Amino acid sequence: MLELKTFNDNAGTELFETGYGRIFQADSRPCPASDMSRMKIRAPLLRRNNTLNFLVDFLSDVGGCLDLDELLKKAASGFRNILPLRSLHAVLWDKNEKPAQALSLRIGVAESSPERAIWRNTLLEQAKTALGNDVLLAEERCVQTRAAQKNGWHCLSGEGSLLSLPLIDSGEHFGQILLLLDSDRVLDREQAQALDAAVRHLALNIRNAERFTALLKYANYDALTGVHNRRHFDKRLEEEFSRFKRYGNPLSLLMADIDHFKDINDTRGHQAGDAVLREVADVMTNSIRATDYCARYGGEEFAIILPCTSTRKAVSLAERIRNNIAGHAFTAANGPLRLTVSLGVCGANQDADASKETLLSDADAALYAAKSGGRNRTALTPSPRPKPARR
Repeated sequence: MLELKTFNDNAGTELFETGYGRIFQADSRPCPASDMSRMKIRAPLLRRNNTLNFLVDFLSDVGGCLDLDELLKKAASGFRNILPLRSLHAVLWDKNEKPAQALSLRIGVAESSPERAIWRNTLLEQAKTALGNDVLLAEERCVQTRAAQKNGWHCLSGEGSLLSLPLIDSGEHFGQILLLLDSDRVLDREQAQALDAAVRHLALNIRNAERFTALLKYANYDALTGVHNRRHFDKRLEEEFSRFKRYGNPLSLLMADIDHFKDINDTRGHQAGDAVLREVADVMTNSIRATDYCARYGGEEFAIILPCTSTRKAVSLAERIRNNIAGHAFTAANGPLRLTVSLGVCGANQDADASKETLLSDADAALYAAKSGGRNRTALTPSPRPKPARR
């Protein structure tokens, strides 16, 4: 059932109040009287055509979109064709997650907006109403459309109404859409039916977008550590190396290997080893920049692509990672643990015979030099051996 709550900001009514003013209902008022029968028929037909146009355009825009944020932005643009919409907000959850329900929020105001906290509380209250109080905020993103940002439709000033739309797929209630409207408007029966059909279709597309995102994560990320996997690393390295060859910006590659990792598995068990791998991945991702790229290369070995980074800066970053790991108190099973890593650094070059394979080989050689030199250190690619003189 579609529910509508009116609010007045000047009266001090809280936006996330759980009580609704009234039930959303169709307008059953008769059409204005007219002496000409054709006028009695024409007005409903025009309204019906507008409603059908809305449905056709809405289904066309959101259909096939598999990016959740882009999907919600398109939905907001579509709803504005039938509603005086200021902003769209959403809360999503997965009832299969235990013990607490992890919530994903999509807030239709800018991150710097003072209204963001109000909408966060509103969406949390919506989830608590549906799920109970045992909820956990896992993700929060901004989905503000350009039109809303330009026109300020998200502003909570004056009178308006809040339309709460449940997202249901295959009988499962998995989220809620909130639409902030400019006025306390009652839709006629055809508009209400069109809105209901649009929301049902939107719920199906949101589910498909979530499944596609999960599939991409499974295909591109390492299930144990959460960083990218070897398959995606090879693809990304090829892209970055092609960009390097084309534009000439520096490119560096860093290889890291956990020292004496086999001893951890042998003395503390493989579960402790898995926990160490996860923590090492977390320390690495927290040590690099947003533009850098970290992947699990294999076993206890990691690789980090450093676009637009000189060899000197790459060595400095490698030392930061090494020190951060050496100073980190790992919480693996059977007590605290300290460990170190060895790192190899290599910079790409513009030689005609250079390739991503040679870059990988040189970085691996640098890592081998660090391991051979005593571990817990950073090594550069060994200088190429001079060619023997011709006799």
